[in-house]
Amino acid sequence: MFLRLRPAPVALSLALAVALAGCGQSKLNPWNWFKHEEVMTLAPKDGYPDVKKDPRELIAQVTAIEVKQT
Repeated sequence: MFLRLRPAPVALSLALAVALAGCGQSKLNPWNWFKHEEVMTLAPKDGYPDVKKDPRELIAQVTAIEVKQT
């Protein structure tokens, strides 16, 4: 017995591939699945400087809190 390919799944697959190809630079685009581009970032090459310790004192205890809708 020969397996015959039905036209509906082939047409659906073709339509899905064409629709996803229209996504441009999206990850849904099958043409972009195996491309490995360099990630651009705004972080400095040497990293961010160390954060200095906050000079303010900590609160010993919170006794009440009030939250108002603005």
